Amino acid sequence: MLAEQPDDPEYRSGLATVHRSLGLLSRQRRKHAEAASSFRAALTVQEKLVSDFPSNAMFRLDMARSRTDLGNIFFEMGRLDDAEAELRTGLELLKKLPATLANDPDYRCEVANAYLNWGRALQFMGKTDEAASAFQTALTRQDRLVAEYPGVPEYRQFLAHMHANLAATKIASAKKALTEGRWSLFGRPPAKRPLDLREAEVIAGSNDATSDALYDAARAFAAAAAPADRPDAERHAARAVAVLRQALARGFQDILRSSKMPTSICCAHGRITSICCGTSPTVVDIEPEARAREAGVKR
Repeated sequence: MLAEQPDDPEYRSGLATVHRSLGLLSRQRRKHAEAASSFRAALTVQEKLVSDFPSNAMFRLDMARSRTDLGNIFFEMGRLDDAEAELRTGLELLKKLPATLANDPDYRCEVANAYLNWGRALQFMGKTDEAASAFQTALTRQDRLVAEYPGVPEYRQFLAHMHANLAATKIASAKKALTEGRWSLFGRPPAKRPLDLREAEVIAGSNDATSDALYDAARAFAAAAAPADRPDAERHAARAVAVLRQALARGFQDILRSSKMPTSICCAHGRITSICCGTSPTVVDIEPEARAREAGVKR
């Protein structure tokens, strides 16, 4: 039918929408191969449409969404390299849309969420620094949106996801640094005076300590591990990771308390392994590499 109406842009756009809708439905039913095929079909139509009508922002927006959809499917299939490439492309397409969309709150939320999805792919690939940067950008964008539109619960929910993913990436980076014997896992020292071990222990044992204070305490334990010999180095390093986990849990509780969203924290052997917030099934993995191995995810 497309061949019968090749010059009708609205018809072609509608056809692409049908393909994308079928892809979303297949994704919900966990038929990943079918979903990927539908998203590719949508992209085939959309790419030609954008080529023919480059000034139409809505056609470009639809193409960016299909790219993101395809990237999410690849992520769920364990095709991490393909997922990262598609999610990065979808994000770049979103960012190139006209400035007239810059003040649209839903568009702004979509861009922030695109950074979140891209960051998750990077995180599962073990690229923790790049993932942290993507999560921080998502967080900064979404924080502004929530401040401007405090009455929209979906915006607060995405913000909570971004906080949790960024914290999880910090823990994954810390664990990797400790495993490799790089004790100064927090990079440059903070501008303010670092805590000594006595102060760090007081903060770590306090029920009133903020997540930022706990993070500073974890930094102090990591700094103490740097010049120490074993077993002191191992003890301080283990304490740093334990307190960093406290910082994550405390900070996430504060986020959920302020956003008034339900949450569940999953633990294994006394350690936080994942966090699910709001009514969305999105789960934040604290140890994505271990989960990927357990699930047989292709790396």
